[in-house]
Amino acid sequence: LSSSSVAVSGPGSALGGLVGNSIGSIIKSFATGNITNANSHIGGLVGAYSGSLIEDSFATGNLTNGAINVTNYGGLVGNLGSGTVRRSY
Repeated sequence: LSSSSVAVSGPGSALGGLVGNSIGSIIKSFATGNITNANSHIGGLVGAYSGSLIEDSFATGNLTNGAINVTNYGGLVGNLGSGTVRRSY
């Protein structure tokens, strides 16, 4: 179980409420807070993920952006390179 309550502000990439970039499993974890002014790979829980499993996890808060060219932006995961997301929101 992991949790965080954050206020993250860019500029930058691979920014997340819990972790920026992960290749491990994320299970029973959550993040609350806001992420602002980031450029790419931005997620409420994890910015960029290439692990095996995100399960029973959630993120709340706002993602707002001032950049023009935003890529890979999501409420839970910004960029899902590989893996499975189960029972998470």
